[in-house]
Amino acid sequence: MDASLQERLSRYLPTHLASGLDQPPVMTQAIQHLNSLQKALASFLPLYIEDDVQGDRYSALRPGTFLFADVAGFTALSERLQRASSSEGAEVLTLIINNYFAEMLEILAKSDGQLLKFAGDALLAFFPAKQGDISDALKAVRTGLRMQRAMKQFQPITDPRLVELIGTDRPHALLMSIGMARGKLFEALVGNAEQRDHIVQGDLPGAAMHAESVGEKDEVIVDAKLAALVVGHFSVKRMEQGFSRIVDSLGGELGDYEFEAPRKRRAKTTSLFDLAPDYLMETLRGALERVEAVAPYVAPAVLQELIVSENYHLRSENRFTVMMFIHASGFAEMLREWGESRREQVVAVLERYYDLVQRAITSRGGTLARTDPYRSGIKLLATFGAPVAHPDDPDRAVDAALDIRAKLAELNAALLGELPAEFHRQPFIEQHIGITQGNTFASEVGWKARREYTVMGDDVNLAARLMSKAGAGQIIISERVYRRVETRVEVETLAPMQLKGKETPVQAYSVLRQHRTDLEVEVESGSPLIGREALLEALVQRLTRTLESGEPLSLALAGYNGTGKTRVARYVARSAEAMGFRSAWVTCSSGDDDRAIFRSLVEQLLETTGEDAAERLREAPNDLLPTTFVTLLARKQPILIVIDDLHRANPHTLDTLRSVVQSVEHARLAVIVIYEPPLPVDLGMEMVLIPDLSRADSGRLAAHLLHVDEPGARLEALLWDKARGRPLYIESLLQHLRANESVIRGELKENAETDILPDALRELVMSRVDSCPPDAQIVLRAAAILGDSFTPESLSHVSELADLDRVHKVLGYLVENHMIEAVDGWRYTFRHDLTRGAIYGSLARSLRMKLHRQAANYWRAHRGIKGQPYRHAQHLMKCGLLPQAIEVLSNAGEEAEKRGDTEEAIALYRHALSLLPDEKSIAARLEALGGADDKA
Repeated sequence: MDASLQERLSRYLPTHLASGLDQPPVMTQAIQHLNSLQKALASFLPLYIEDDVQGDRYSALRPGTFLFADVAGFTALSERLQRASSSEGAEVLTLIINNYFAEMLEILAKSDGQLLKFAGDALLAFFPAKQGDISDALKAVRTGLRMQRAMKQFQPITDPRLVELIGTDRPHALLMSIGMARGKLFEALVGNAEQRDHIVQGDLPGAAMHAESVGEKDEVIVDAKLAALVVGHFSVKRMEQGFSRIVDSLGGELGDYEFEAPRKRRAKTTSLFDLAPDYLMETLRGALERVEAVAPYVAPAVLQELIVSENYHLRSENRFTVMMFIHASGFAEMLREWGESRREQVVAVLERYYDLVQRAITSRGGTLARTDPYRSGIKLLATFGAPVAHPDDPDRAVDAALDIRAKLAELNAALLGELPAEFHRQPFIEQHIGITQGNTFASEVGWKARREYTVMGDDVNLAARLMSKAGAGQIIISERVYRRVETRVEVETLAPMQLKGKETPVQAYSVLRQHRTDLEVEVESGSPLIGREALLEALVQRLTRTLESGEPLSLALAGYNGTGKTRVARYVARSAEAMGFRSAWVTCSSGDDDRAIFRSLVEQLLETTGEDAAERLREAPNDLLPTTFVTLLARKQPILIVIDDLHRANPHTLDTLRSVVQSVEHARLAVIVIYEPPLPVDLGMEMVLIPDLSRADSGRLAAHLLHVDEPGARLEALLWDKARGRPLYIESLLQHLRANESVIRGELKENAETDILPDALRELVMSRVDSCPPDAQIVLRAAAILGDSFTPESLSHVSELADLDRVHKVLGYLVENHMIEAVDGWRYTFRHDLTRGAIYGSLARSLRMKLHRQAANYWRAHRGIKGQPYRHAQHLMKCGLLPQAIEVLSNAGEEAEKRGDTEEAIALYRHALSLLPDEKSIAARLEALGGADDKA
């Protein structure tokens, strides 16, 4: 197999398949995997796009009827669930939304409509028109009426999981309003080689959304144009503002479906005949090409999750996530003012905007998760922390927002120079940004044939509300985000806002700019660089030497998450910019190839993106090999390249980087890479270890953050015990303790709660977990379920990673990476209990219960081990089987009585009564043994 094909395949195959493609059985498995992956990826696109649109260049103005269905009640329900249980509330909300979507999408499929988008809890659909025919309008109205009838099952919601969380005293109902309009739908496929999207734009979606907003709930509202078409077919009641309400007076005549048979996604899988040895290579290439055609329409981080998943579905997780909503407008106005004949020019502008947003987000480790039409323009959702976490996700999100704002100003200025005067607008594109952070449930929504990746939770709604309050060019952040970034940005404190769905006013802040780059600002600002003074001074001296002598500098900053290595690099980068270096920064993520990473660096250094960048790259010598380009540019101007999260990069990226470092001579070039050890290859770079702080420096940092001379003895001991000198752990613990008023004048209060896992610490731990290989993540989830200790055998059973050799290899990896440690020759435990707590908290309720059931089955089969009944009962109780747990303890108590072990029998009965205090038969046994007096 040639190297080029091998490289292309490696992007879409799990490791165990990518390494054995020279063997026919492995090649056959690879083909089957690619076929399944293609089917999964296609479900993230509208059916007609995947079936009918060839190639990436597509835009259209399609006549038809647009349907916008929005649900009232999800925001209020989200807030109630957040108060009831932040860890499970968003998950229950998502399950209810998926039930709603499943019901509505079945109706839509039977009604010959096209599902375009899920937009949070809203649904967007389209009914294409035929020449001289109004059947699209009639189908759309009938569909809306069917959907309203189906909503009765959610009034109230009777889901037992919801009742369990919020009770029955205040039943919660969902109400749906539907708006419709008829006209031309403006849609396009835009993006870049890394990620593309199906964008729905223009005046039509806004008209339907406006219609939806004017009526009461449980109504179907149409605009004046559509009402005039359907007035003879339905009962129509006129409303204000030119809108009309469709009255459901059809009774049984409405029916359940249209006569046209619903379209099915065309099967594109491979026949068994094609898997014969003579056809394997040809079949493999064909399967790869089909995957490559749809893969860009899924965010890179989401794509990677699908590749390594067992069932080609995204794992549902509880995530502490930063959400950024961006509202961008101007595209519909351009189309209206320039005319439909200029549609391609509008699409080109839209693509340039999407490109700059996508690159700003993904280069900082974020995910551009969703793009929805808005009343005016488009709304984009970016996530930092889901599906991949980083220790400094708030910093990354705000930095991306500032970059997007700056790049948009450049794009608007460039368009003024490029376009004729008659097409000028001021500005061409306008945007508004809102950013929050909070507990979310991250998963796919929809159904198996049509789904999207998103996050759900109260703070997601808050981000959208802040975005709607932002003025043109404004970036509004929540209180929680502000507390994480306040030392690095300048803000304007806004007046508390009364927002829809919120009982109390919300405090928010408008981001103005980053702090000035003067070196003292970073130290004075409160950023945890204490204990790094000598290191920072040495690094700045090395930059100065490169600037003055032309001697290249290549440094590898190594450290575990939370040591502050990225902040050290940011300090160095700002110092370099102050000296006159031109800098470029990129963050690696799983699945990135070296071309995407180095293209991003090149585009930043050229200060351009999109087609202009591609043209300039083509003009460079030797097809712009990184070594050639960097050498030429660094001889003209000092250059700094920073590559963050290098441990997530693939081998090709590491090889290219090593080539650049070893080949560049006599140029003012500084290359800094940031990674978590161990890195599997030698890059030929000078390694600088960023260690944890000493106990003395930990105290200095705590004193600095608390504005005291020194921390109290109790507080200092707690911080050392919990954080062990990890700077960001110290900062996070102190923020949590101060927020709970547990610290007075630098000392810990008496009786203060110390068994804590702050959100920021959970974020740090999960960023470490996300950097582990898939097998290691599977084992860590099982270990978190098993508890304080675990064995290879128990992990194999609970995780369903049946190969014990693979389990042993994973355990070796986790020990080497300081995540677990050996207790003895056969048992292991987490190195820090907070790691276990963070992983356990991230597990979706359904997965958690499944793993507890498997753990219960494991302990049921291992009778005779000390403590077995307790462990067996614990896992039964955790998966909701309390009666069975009581039975296990009761039976074990009886067995202890029979063998004369009264002390053990009393302990077992007492434990059973602690779980079910009203169990009279167990209380009687305990009393008979003389243990009843102490049971409390």
